[in-house]
Formats: sequence, C-alpha cells, structure tokens
Amino acid sequence: MINSLKLENFTLFQDNEFNFSPGLNVFVGENSTGKTHILKIVYAIWYAHISRYLSRFPALENSNSITQYLSKIEGVFKTGTQNLVGRHDIKNSTKIALTKPNIDFEFNTKSSLQFEDDTPNTSYPNKPSSPIFLPAKEILSIYPKFTSLYEEFYLAFDETYYDLCKTLNRPLRKKLNKKEQSLIQDLEVLIDNAKVIFEGDRFYLKTPGMDNLMDIHMVAEGHRKIATLIYLIQNDSLKEGVSLFWDEPESNLNPQLIKFVAKAILALTENGIQVFIATHSLFLLRELEILTSQSVHHHADAVQFFGFHKNTDVGMVVEQGNSLDDVGDIAALDEELIQSDRFMQIMVAGH
Repeated sequence: MINSLKLENFTLFQDNEFNFSPGLNVFVGENSTGKTHILKIVYAIWYAHISRYLSRFPALENSNSITQYLSKIEGVFKTGTQNLVGRHDIKNSTKIALTKPNIDFEFNTKSSLQFEDDTPNTSYPNKPSSPIFLPAKEILSIYPKFTSLYEEFYLAFDETYYDLCKTLNRPLRKKLNKKEQSLIQDLEVLIDNAKVIFEGDRFYLKTPGMDNLMDIHMVAEGHRKIATLIYLIQNDSLKEGVSLFWDEPESNLNPQLIKFVAKAILALTENGIQVFIATHSLFLLRELEILTSQSVHHHADAVQFFGFHKNTDVGMVVEQGNSLDDVGDIAALDEELIQSDRFMQIMVAGH
C-alpha cells in the first residue's frame, strides 16, 4: 500500500505532500491543475519499485541506481524528466519522496543528484503485483496488435497504454476464490450480466439469451470500462493488495453509466484494492459520497479527497480531507451547482 507522496518543484507543484487512504483516493480539480500528473508519478514510481522487487529490472542489488525510476517516469509521461522539473526553485531541481517503502530521489534538467531506495530491503507477506493504470480512454477497442506495434513503432500513446495491454494479455486463472467470484458477479450485473470473452486477439461480450458474441466496438464505452475491470480480475492482475490508478473514470459516460462506475470503484476498495482516481465530475463525486455513506464497510479513513487549486505565488495548493467539504471550493464544481440553480429558477418561472 502507498502511504504518502512528497513533491518539491515537480511540474506545477512547488512543495506539496499527499497522505493517502488505503481505500479510495479522489483527486478533484479544474482542468490543467495537475491531477493526472500525480496519478502518473505515483504509478510510475510504484511500478518501478515492484518491478525492481520482482527483479524485472537488472542490477537489483545496486540500490543507488536511479535509472529504473527515471526511465519509467519518462515512459509514463512520454517526455524527458528535464521537462518535469518545475520552475519554482532557483536550484532548478526536483525532489520526490514516496512511502512506503521509502523511495527518495532528486534530479535536475541534466542529471540525477541524489537517490535512496529501500526496495532491496523491502519484504512483503505475499508476492506483490504491479499497479494498474486505466487511462481516460478505454483500452479494449484498441487492444488488437497494440503491444507489438508499440514495441516496433513510435505511437502517440504514453506507456500506461502499453502496460495495460501487456497486463490484459495475461492468461486467465483456472480458479478464482469466492471473494473474486463475488466481485466479478457484482460487476457483471452492471453490464447486463454479460460475460467478457477474449478470442482471436479481440474482446467480446456474451449476453445471456444471445447466441452471437457482441464485438467490443459495438458496446457502450462505460460497459467497456467495466469489462476491463472484470477481465483484469479474471487474469489475476486486479486483486487484493494491488493499487489501481484511474484517470477520469467518468470520461464519455452518461450519468447512468457513471453510477455503475462509482459502484465498481467502491466494490474494488471493499475488496482490498487501493484506488486512485482523478475527476472533475460533480455527479461522480456526489455518487461516491452517497455510496460511501451508505456502505457498511465505511470508516473514517476509507476515502481521502484532494482538492487542487491554482495559486500564482506558491504553485499548486492541495487541500485534503475525508469529505468534499474539506478540500475547498472547486470552480468547475461550483459552475455545475450554479447552472442547476439557474435551471431551477427558469423552470419555476415558467410554471
């Protein structure tokens, strides 16, 4: 589980600290406030850490090697680390610290300056699994041949798409435990009890009472997103102890499907999965608050909200707390509320 993140002079962030929930972490803010930057930097560092721990990267014994981390960060952001150094500090360097385990490093526009990594000394009760990043764009419709194309040609997709396609390519487990079976059943209800089928390098849905498979391209985008979660559980990638990062889960979804996605997110956290999402959807935020307040699993630290606010003097200001009331006013959310009031005034006046 990821406990905290501290950033100094990283992109929009001058000096910020994030204390995460073991359950759901929600990043809220207007466009261009750095929500996705936080998702990506935590994902990249955690992915590199787990990979080093599992010896997927060479020279694990060299605890002073920063190469693995910087390489992963560059792939995930699809730019050189020199472009991630903020302009808030006259030293022109970036410091990043993640716990737990303790990973602490500093780099500038030219080279790495300092590095500490507890990975070689870290132990886990069970074999850890790599984190999963779900981009705002669903992946199932572009999955065919994506991995081989990405490895051979330059594609205008960052490395999170490649990582996700590789993860989807894992074979299915022969047998799931009762908790996983129950979670899949709960998710399948959200897509009309359809089964997710992978056949001939393509994904399909098999709906009860229908003889033919439905090509994933013919399925609503919200259903594709739920189907992705189901398949990741079936192939043992999304399970208890894994961290899931989801950028704008509400993207291209209508309110009914957003309700389904909100239920799916809470179901994952209740099954031991640490979830990070970035959003500016008032509907999704309200739905999450409603569901968490009604959940029998709800406890004080089950959800952590982070409000991102622009400040010309100190860079990005981030407020955090257990409810939306703790994170300050978000202009994008306020505009939705104002529009609702205007609409009600018109309706009342018209009657």
